[in-house]
Amino acid sequence: MAKSRISSGVLNDDTQIVDAIGEMDDYKPFDTTLSYESLNTAKQTMLAKQAIEDSANRAARAARDEAVDAELEFHDLITKSKTAIKGQYGADSKQVQAIGLKRKSEITRGRRKANEVSLSNGKAT
Repeated sequence: MAKSRISSGVLNDDTQIVDAIGEMDDYKPFDTTLSYESLNTAKQTMLAKQAIEDSANRAARAARDEAVDAELEFHDLITKSKTAIKGQYGADSKQVQAIGLKRKSEITRGRRKANEVSLSNGKAT
């Protein structure tokens, strides 16, 4: 059984063919699996399965949206908690370090590079 999807254009053409076969009064294939009734049943089964898939996809998108909203709310609360811990215990406390932030005394400031002095002319470069 093929794993890749058949394009919607091809499937639309196929459903139109089934409808056209249904209008043929003298269509009586030797293979009964190719009868109009069999083809129409397969078409209706396909449409029902597609409807189930569409419904499941909508439910999955809705569940994903709810999960993303919950993640954002959780992260927002954690960010506010970090600020609250800094305010309650101070920026240089062990509690700040316990939540994964650097204590104020551990933050190193960037230092300027000293200008190199050229020995040949005594001017900074």
